[in-house]
Amino acid sequence: MSDKLRIHVDGVDIKPKYVLYRISTPTKLFYKRYSEFWRLKTQLEKQIGSSIPYDFPEKPSVLDKMWKRRYDDPEMIDERRVGLERFLNELYNDRFDSRWRDTKIAQNFLQLSKAKASQEEPKQRQEADDEIRWDELIRDVKLDLDEESDDTPSVRRVLRARTKLHKLRERLERDVQKKSLPGTEVTRRAALLRSLLKECDNIGVANTTQDRGRLLGVAAAETSSNTDSQGRTNSDLQQGQVQMVRDQEQELVALHRIIQAQRGLALDMNEELQTQNELLTALEDDVDNTGRRLQMANRRARQFNNSA
Repeated sequence: MSDKLRIHVDGVDIKPKYVLYRISTPTKLFYKRYSEFWRLKTQLEKQIGSSIPYDFPEKPSVLDKMWKRRYDDPEMIDERRVGLERFLNELYNDRFDSRWRDTKIAQNFLQLSKAKASQEEPKQRQEADDEIRWDELIRDVKLDLDEESDDTPSVRRVLRARTKLHKLRERLERDVQKKSLPGTEVTRRAALLRSLLKECDNIGVANTTQDRGRLLGVAAAETSSNTDSQGRTNSDLQQGQVQMVRDQEQELVALHRIIQAQRGLALDMNEELQTQNELLTALEDDVDNTGRRLQMANRRARQFNNSA
């Protein structure tokens, strides 16, 4: 890439749950989320094996969370827009270190190697798409839980997040059965699902505590008018608790299946190692037999020479 590539992040599109940043190059115009920029950074660091040397607008800090700066905060959006534009220009126009921009990850991010990308194996494209879809679903779940933490707790939102997590868990089980994911990725995804399900449980407990306090306070002020509303709230809470218990049982069953599948993989690997050991043993025996035959041939040759 000898010519300097002009990259601009010159606009945004605010969605209900996220922000799209508009990227323009001399030949293309497209939108990407902040999380996609973050994934580009982390994947590059993982592939190269070191920290990326270009400034990147970090995720919200503890102070940002304390001040409840949301994803659609105008000041935060503008700071990220400027920071992301600077990051891209430094990455793709570094005259002294081209390792980062020459990677396939960086080329695909700006769609600079579309011809090469079209030559990928179908399985590789499918795995990449699967990872993107997985990350998007996880992002949606986290957005649901973040809303749950900022606003008034709602059993319905927690159940919605749980439903998505159970779909992801079923999908992970299918991937394990088909052996379409490496063991490290299965472990990472299973741990992430457990963490998010635990977060749902914690929010559910908080919901129960706050609802009880609210019910007791309202009952002291207006006993007669709040009898029906209390019944409805208790009904919602009861349904939420029942669903929580069912979800936990399903989670245990799913984890058991995953462990069994991983055990099956380990057994298959063990059988393959045993087969390889048997082949090596047979090869050693063949070498020994060949050595003995050569020794016998040498002795016969010496005897023949001596007799001659």
